[in-house]
Amino acid sequence: MKKLLLASILSLALVLPAAAKIVDIKAIAGKTPAQVEKVLGKADGKENVRPSGTGCNPCPKMLYKKGKFEVVYIKGLADWITVNELTNLRFGKAVLSEFGLTAGNPGSQDDTGMRWDKFGGFLSISLFGYDGKADYIYFKTKTK
Repeated sequence: MKKLLLASILSLALVLPAAAKIVDIKAIAGKTPAQVEKVLGKADGKENVRPSGTGCNPCPKMLYKKGKFEVVYIKGLADWITVNELTNLRFGKAVLSEFGLTAGNPGSQDDTGMRWDKFGGFLSISLFGYDGKADYIYFKTKTK
């Protein structure tokens, strides 16, 4: 009976997303600057970017936590989110669990990049790394 209970608990743990360790990315994706500030704190800097085909020109790009987080707001919402400084993590799909997402198989990958399309509620997720270490991850919420 104990073995059956333990097996049930372990199998349930495998299907549930891990608790976010870096940030719950869904707590900032698609949110206003005020909502993002509640999660990441006050922005350290702001610049304007001019990405083509987004409907805004310019779009505000806010930097948080000394540049660890870069958020481009498109139509007033956090749409493109880059998280830098991930070199303490191994390069692989398990990095997604650091953001409260289930570690799913990428649609494409090579030695330096992995990409998930229409995964976890995001338009795309791209992870980049080198020498077996993660470097940064890029989340696109709605806008290509």
